[in-house]
Amino acid sequence: MAKRTVAVQLIIFGKRNKEDLAGVLDDVAAAGYQGVETGCLADQVSGKEFKKMLDDRGLAHVGAHFGGPTLLSDLGKVIDWLGETGGTDVPISDLRTIDKPLDVYKQCADEYNEAGRRCNEAGLVLSYHNHSWELKPAQDGSLPLEYLYAQTDPKLVKLCIDAYWVRDGQVDPAAFVAKHASRLRILHAKDSYLEEVGKRSFAPVGEGVLDFPAIFKAADKSPARWIVVEQDVPDHDRQAAECIASSRKAIKKMIKL
Repeated sequence: MAKRTVAVQLIIFGKRNKEDLAGVLDDVAAAGYQGVETGCLADQVSGKEFKKMLDDRGLAHVGAHFGGPTLLSDLGKVIDWLGETGGTDVPISDLRTIDKPLDVYKQCADEYNEAGRRCNEAGLVLSYHNHSWELKPAQDGSLPLEYLYAQTDPKLVKLCIDAYWVRDGQVDPAAFVAKHASRLRILHAKDSYLEEVGKRSFAPVGEGVLDFPAIFKAADKSPARWIVVEQDVPDHDRQAAECIASSRKAIKKMIKL
């Protein structure tokens, strides 16, 4: 994995992102992270102001995660904001494909290719963030996620592989990362306390059942730029800051990064 940088997705901080963004970034920096992934915060804070907040804390901006039916209509706003924040990436996900046939995936893939082209022209990198529903076999037995990958241009649409959701889809995360390493741009790392799949259980990296040493090793030969810790919500009555600090310590111990 070339020039790996460890960042955190701010989703775990919930409403604090709106109420105390500066404090959130203080917690991220204190935990030893090198960057953050956000949604598009253009309506909350200007790109220039956000960049200053990051610079003051020695943090980089991975980029803005969004997607769905407004992908193409909202993309210009996201591109403009990232042009000011210094963000480099646009990871996308899409609820429109849940339990849908492959022709819906094809329609979405066409949009992703167009979005990827526009990002490419702006000097940004678009990547697709998976969940587990894309790994539910289609009627012909194929995996919709693999079909989606095949329908998107690898030069325009990279991969943001979420290890937790791959496992939730009953696929081995390390093997999946290894298979698609050449296209990997962002590795999302979150753990689970449960051996059983299909039930939500989010844990700090290293505290759950996912084999992250194997997952990180599988990504070693990829061109991925970012490892992004993404724990959707805090756990066990702990604060978000404690959870992300635990993940950061575990990653540093596992891969000395």
